[in-house]
Amino acid sequence: MSTTIKHKKSSVKGVKPGTAALALGELAVNTNEGIIFLKTEDSSSNEDIIDFQQLRVYNSSGTRIN
Repeated sequence: MSTTIKHKKSSVKGVKPGTAALALGELAVNTNEGIIFLKTEDSSSNEDIIDFQQLRVYNSSGTRIN
């Protein structure tokens, strides 16, 4: 049996999670803008949220549209 993983998400444009909203290594998704966020920590215990902007957009037929 497979396991469903649910990430934190928002569909509101411009919404970005803060460091308190995510656990270290946890992902969040903004479905309006197609951005994935990841909480990281450096060797000095500084926490950051990094984002992965969309690089390519495809329609439902699999055709690239950007």
